[in-house]
Amino acid sequence: MSKLSFEAFFKEVHGYSPFPWQSRLAARVTETGRWPRLLDLPTGVGKTSAIDVALYALAVNPERAPRRIVLVVDRRIIVDQAADHAEFILLALGQARKGPAREVADRLRRLWGAGAEQAPFQTAVLRGGLPRQSDWARRPDMPVVALSTVDQAGSRLLFRGYGVSTSMAPIHAGLLGEDALFLLDEVHLSEPFRETLASIESRWRPNVGLQSRFQVVEMSATPGRELPEADVLELEDEDRGHPVLEQRLGARKPTRFEAVKVTGRDESKKRATLARAAAEAAKELVEEGARTVGVVLNRVETARRTWAALQEEGRVDAVLLTGRMRPLDRDRLLDPKGKYWPRIRAGRKTRASGESLIVVATQTIEAGADLDFDGLVTECASLDALRQRFGRLDRRGEVAGDQMVNLDCAKGVVLVRSDQMADSEDDPVYGGALARTAGFLESLGDDLDFGLSSLSVPEGEALEALLAGRPRAPTLMPAYIDRWVQTSPPPQPSPELALFLHGTESPTPELSVVWRSEIDRLLQQRGEISQEKLTALLTACPPRAEEALALPLPAAKAWLGGSREADVSDAVGAGDGAGQAKDREDATAWVWTENGVQRYRLRDLYPGALVVLGVGQGGLTAENWDPSSEEPVTDLGDKAQFESVRRRGRGRATLRLWTETLSGFGAPDGFGSGFEVPADDDVDLSQAVVDWLGERMVHEGTSAFEQV
Repeated sequence: MSKLSFEAFFKEVHGYSPFPWQSRLAARVTETGRWPRLLDLPTGVGKTSAIDVALYALAVNPERAPRRIVLVVDRRIIVDQAADHAEFILLALGQARKGPAREVADRLRRLWGAGAEQAPFQTAVLRGGLPRQSDWARRPDMPVVALSTVDQAGSRLLFRGYGVSTSMAPIHAGLLGEDALFLLDEVHLSEPFRETLASIESRWRPNVGLQSRFQVVEMSATPGRELPEADVLELEDEDRGHPVLEQRLGARKPTRFEAVKVTGRDESKKRATLARAAAEAAKELVEEGARTVGVVLNRVETARRTWAALQEEGRVDAVLLTGRMRPLDRDRLLDPKGKYWPRIRAGRKTRASGESLIVVATQTIEAGADLDFDGLVTECASLDALRQRFGRLDRRGEVAGDQMVNLDCAKGVVLVRSDQMADSEDDPVYGGALARTAGFLESLGDDLDFGLSSLSVPEGEALEALLAGRPRAPTLMPAYIDRWVQTSPPPQPSPELALFLHGTESPTPELSVVWRSEIDRLLQQRGEISQEKLTALLTACPPRAEEALALPLPAAKAWLGGSREADVSDAVGAGDGAGQAKDREDATAWVWTENGVQRYRLRDLYPGALVVLGVGQGGLTAENWDPSSEEPVTDLGDKAQFESVRRRGRGRATLRLWTETLSGFGAPDGFGSGFEVPADDDVDLSQAVVDWLGERMVHEGTSAFEQV
């Protein structure tokens, strides 16, 4: 391996050479076995490539490099995009027949005795709290790249894995507590978990007497704290002189600041006023020549109202993208071969693609998401959040050089409600930092420019006042650990995990929801639901992460209890969950567990629970969560099974022969058109499905049904 360079490996996998900072990081890690404490890098310079570096280092120096690489970030869309990055590397290594990629793949295979045709490592997406998805935990010697939210990685590390059985809890804790590299992406989003990890690394791990292959690396464009120079990797002159990075760092982003006048005390009306202003500002940017415009709001409801206002106009194409979507719905929206993704992805060849597109979103896209807009409208937030959002504007500095677009540079608009200009701590997401940031931006006047090299920010305490408050984790005491390590059965009371994952200020743990036709069919056929029958039906087609929607626990309880309003954000620790279910305090919900479905009272629902609802429950508008919607929801159960088998290369795909589920199955890759339910009631539905499948089995390629 001494002749194998990281540059050759990286170029063979991705088709282009790494940036200088990526090469420096690879050399440092392979030579010393230690990572920098902080990767202090601006947005758009490829921080996700830390996964490439970690795999290369494991192949070169397996005695010192951690075997499990865990990238953690509290943004669901970034988890999914990082998973795509890891899957791309896995595919490239798996298909390599010679060269550096093959050499790295073979080294990784030898670590766990895998054959030449087996995968060199495994990927795992830890989110949604779904049981029976623990393939990555079967072998401690197998290299793993795990992509996770804070809740999923943190709960497993602390012996209380959400969705993990009590018998498997200590195994998950052991796997993540040793021989593991934690890459905390956008660390400013998960400060309490960083503190918990730091306490484990410095205070508790030295006591166990194991070789230290446990490391924590922070990655952020806005880290918010200073570390010794030796512990930090940042851009150097050779990076700034790199032609690609020079273009990105030097792109101008002139921005207009505007206060939107609101009156009265009705929050709903104020949000509606802001939504209309955001829609108008987006249309103005389109009229000025922007082909794709991003609109980022602080609350899901405001984003939904903005999207609705644009739909009423009908003059531009608009899509709604929040963190409150099912992964399959999000995958369809962001399908690389679909209608939208080729028009908004970073690195697209041209911005001139016919009809203009407006993407209305929440904080879910502000950090790490590889999106690229010609124009940006954003609700005011803390300064660090705004800088992250503007990282999606002209992400690669290509607007000025694109002759197909009549723009000399990308432009932005920052909107703030007039009642939020006062210096107060009232904002539920950003506190007083929102008002102070608004004042700072207003003071810049026509000089406001969010370009990476253009925005002049204050220093010291003046800067700290403009940043979002960061919650703190409690001190990790021995008594807490003594309770957590008891797993079967867990002792009561037990320390609250959320405090150590999200901090002591307004922690908002989540649960997941899936919609299934089984509940509606049982109600129609029998008028009631048998626990045994529902368990049998769901066991045949078990719920999976691909079809699950993550919701803040308080908001979910209020909605399930009858509330049609729940003002939530996609920001961590924002106190989500307005409203209380006063008239249905004893309401219950079905929860999917490792022992089948169980009936729970709403007040007993727990973080990580998987609630199964009937499709008639409603709750989605434009595939995003809307507690006021009563429109039936599409059942994605069979599609989720198919996608799970397709991605893992094993398992069981199902197809429930019901009209409502067949119509929702859609058209998986390689299956041509989707199944159309026969209009004639006399047609044998089962035979029609068999004929439809038979026609598609002749297609080349791999089919999940062929693998069964």
